[in-house]
This record gives sequence, C-alpha cells and structure tokens, in this order.
Amino acid sequence: MSAQAGDAIIGMLGIKTDQLNIGLSYDFTISNLITSSGGAYEISLIYSFTSAQVRRGGRIHAIPCPEF
Repeated sequence: MSAQAGDAIIGMLGIKTDQLNIGLSYDFTISNLITSSGGAYEISLIYSFTSAQVRRGGRIHAIPCPEF
C-alpha cells in the first residue's frame, strides 16, 4: 500500500510469469473528494515479446518498466 499526495491510499497486487505481468490496484480516496470519487480500480497487462530473443542471446533495447 502507498499514499499519494495525501488524498488516497492505494493497494496493489500482481502476478508475474515469464512473458506476462498482470496487476490490479484500487485507489481509495481519503480526502474531501471522497463525496465525488468513491475510488477507482486499475488493471494493467504487460506482455513481453522479447523473452525468446533473451534466451538466444539476442541484443535487446528495452525501456524499463516498474515491476510488482
């Protein structure tokens, strides 16, 4: 869990396999905005097309992505 700018508490969980990352998070509003925003779910799907190249020793130019 984390707090962001003092207006929400965020819970996150995820599953990571060889080529697929699946994540789910929920933002629970704790500020005065709670009356207009009940919170939000977020789903992330990240698929890596480069795993086969890594196994064969190929060169990869990847952009770093946050992990769970």
